[in-house]
Amino acid sequence: MKYLLMVYQDEKKTLDMPKEDLTAVRAEYQAFVDDLKKKSQLLWNQGLQPTSAATTVRVREGKLSATDGPFAETKEQLGGEFLIEAKDLNVAIEVAGKIPSARWGSIEVRPPWNSEGNGGRGWILLRDREGPRRSPGPLGAGFGGGRRGYLRSWMGT
Repeated sequence: MKYLLMVYQDEKKTLDMPKEDLTAVRAEYQAFVDDLKKKSQLLWNQGLQPTSAATTVRVREGKLSATDGPFAETKEQLGGEFLIEAKDLNVAIEVAGKIPSARWGSIEVRPPWNSEGNGGRGWILLRDREGPRRSPGPLGAGFGGGRRGYLRSWMGT
């Protein structure tokens, strides 16, 4: 089955992180990605730029509007995603627990609608039980290429 692992954390802490800490976390993320590739579990991944680069789109009464920034103010922001192949939800949860940001943020595990076996039903949110930490994030400003146009690559256009 396929599972989308969505990485949430406080992006401001990432941007304020000392360079040496950021370098260490990037190495941790690269080791995590390399391990998923070695096990043939990684189907796709992408870090996201900070929410200051976001545009929110709405259609109301047939009229399109686009505004700068995220839709809502939240404590944690979506910083990146991993699409993986896992035998079942338990295996996906184990993989999510290995994402470095799970230590200071949260990882939402959710099957896509077209996922085999459950029709896309079911999800779980893993939260940090040790309290807040400095957030190096999935490095949305540089991890995974830090490119705009992520939606186009996700949609395959």
